[in-house]
Amino acid sequence: MKKIVFTAIVLIFTTSFCSAYMEDKVFCTISKDSITVTMEKSNNYKCSEYLSVLSQAINSDYNDILSVQKLINQWYDVDFWKQIREEKREKIKKMISIKDQIETAIAKFDSNLFEKIKEYVVYNSTPYRATYKKALNALNAIQQQWWKHSSSTTKKIEFMQEEITVIDNIIQATDYDTLIKNFNRHLYLKNQIEWK
Repeated sequence: MKKIVFTAIVLIFTTSFCSAYMEDKVFCTISKDSITVTMEKSNNYKCSEYLSVLSQAINSDYNDILSVQKLINQWYDVDFWKQIREEKREKIKKMISIKDQIETAIAKFDSNLFEKIKEYVVYNSTPYRATYKKALNALNAIQQQWWKHSSSTTKKIEFMQEEITVIDNIIQATDYDTLIKNFNRHLYLKNQIEWK
């Protein structure tokens, strides 16, 4: 019972965490040499805030460059304005580089988190696959001897067959939606099989 409750808690957490956009749920610490992505809020800011501020600053500086370029095109103090334009361009390049690094760090964090969650889900579900395969083989052997299964046994067989397919889908999952959808189905089927 404890295992089912723990599994349900983990499932609720991962569903709410993973179904939303990752940048909105993780926090960043940015230093000169590194970007750290974490789920810990203390002393960190949302990565999405960093990205939003950087995007606004990039757009603002880009608009400034366009204005400066108009002055250059009108031949107003060209050398001075070209220097300003180049400084703004360099600033934009740095901000774009930082923005790309943040997005890469978030993607890497997301990928690592997905792999850990999948590893946990696969670890908890694959033993049932082997158990249900053995049970199906035994039930099929009984059926081949002209025994007719009761309706509850037939339903249990259907659940076990579906459960094996669902566990295979979990093992092959490459995204959160597929993983969580199949894990939810696995929990439902497991409970139905054990209840019948």
